[in-house]
Amino acid sequence: MNEKEIKDNLIKSRYWIHSIQAKEIKNFLVSQLNTDIDTLVLHHHFGQNDEYFTLMVNGNFIIDIEYSEKTIVDCEIVTLEKYLVENNKMPSLFRKTINIAEQIFRCDCPVHTLKRK
Repeated sequence: MNEKEIKDNLIKSRYWIHSIQAKEIKNFLVSQLNTDIDTLVLHHHFGQNDEYFTLMVNGNFIIDIEYSEKTIVDCEIVTLEKYLVENNKMPSLFRKTINIAEQIFRCDCPVHTLKRK
């Protein structure tokens, strides 16, 4: 996957957090971070009964979420800096994805944020 494809996929993923499928995750993240959020989906895969997401939120946090039957089963929220230190041997494509996501948050790309309730 080239840089343009990664960037396009990340920008498109911003809209997922606004979908009906992401409602519980969105509400959980807003309550946990107590702030408006802008989210990029870095990684998503399905398990047998679960879904797993790795998200970058506000360009400052990496969040790993396990989601099953409209319930958050497990969630780990770490700062981007800490995540990079703790995962310094991640695959190069994923590292590239994180770098591009950081660039998106720093640029003038359209931002769609969610307000706290």
